[in-house]
Amino acid sequence: MTQKFKTGDIVQFKGEIRGFDLDDKTLEVKTDSSDYIIAMDDAIPEPVLPLVPRYIADWIEDNLHHDIYRTMQRIIHPDSTENVLADELVNWVTCHPDDFALAWLGGYVVEKASLYYAKIGELYFVSWGEDGTQPTFTLDDMLGALDRARKFDSQEEANEIAKIFGGVAVPVEEEPTNEKV
Repeated sequence: MTQKFKTGDIVQFKGEIRGFDLDDKTLEVKTDSSDYIIAMDDAIPEPVLPLVPRYIADWIEDNLHHDIYRTMQRIIHPDSTENVLADELVNWVTCHPDDFALAWLGGYVVEKASLYYAKIGELYFVSWGEDGTQPTFTLDDMLGALDRARKFDSQEEANEIAKIFGGVAVPVEEEPTNEKV
């Protein structure tokens, strides 16, 4: 369906700012099809999407078939033992209700979770081996060697394994990127 417009309607469009006029009151905007000159007072920035943890993003995706009012009510005031939600989710939504509502209605950026290795000296834990009792390690001695090492979702989990062997949890050093949804 194509939207019908009439003279005088206020519209918003997406474009790339190409330059500013000398008086800083107008700017040149390029879209896929044309160039426009618009008054600075009429330009509004693209909305900033809220940053949410992965578990919030997953929960939103699984529950979008509900309306926002009932969803917030379910989270903040569960009505039965069947409706028990993870404390982590309830706490985050209770502390960030505006971000949750914005994420629900307009999209979000998913936080990149911190990952950890279990490091023992120069070795990195891989797994418990085929029989589940013999630990397997890798040495960071060539490009890509750490791809085999297990990446833990939490520092505590990595520390549990590392301490068995007298090691420590160390952060995975990757470029931080956030996933936009």
